[in-house]
Amino acid sequence: MEKCLLNCLDRARDYAFDHPQGDRIAVMFDQGIENGRLREIVDMYSDTEHAFCSITFGTVRSHYPLQAADIIATESYWYADRWLWSEGSAEPRPPFRQFYEQMPAEGLILDRHGIFEELKRRGPDGRLLPMKRSTPRI
Repeated sequence: MEKCLLNCLDRARDYAFDHPQGDRIAVMFDQGIENGRLREIVDMYSDTEHAFCSITFGTVRSHYPLQAADIIATESYWYADRWLWSEGSAEPRPPFRQFYEQMPAEGLILDRHGIFEELKRRGPDGRLLPMKRSTPRI
């Protein structure tokens, strides 16, 4: 979960930096995934000069964008599963097709090399090692 949260925050930051209408962004995650370690990561990103107006956790029931994110995540998972089992010949389901064809998106699949690289960032207990503070891009 930590790897996905870090990737999401980094990509959101990159998106904000590249956006013509500003370089700040607000990010909200599903409250159901919130835990102490994810909170530490969010706090570290919030305490530095990153491009975030806010990073919060909210309930899916109360926030329509999180409901949309759940639908996209579910459809993405189902599509990836069908695509892998069909050796690349599956098509996205109709509710997901327009999003898939029109919206920029990316996924994260860790192959053997990616897993080894991720393990280098973790301590003996499996937790991420403390993050090094970075300077913001200018």
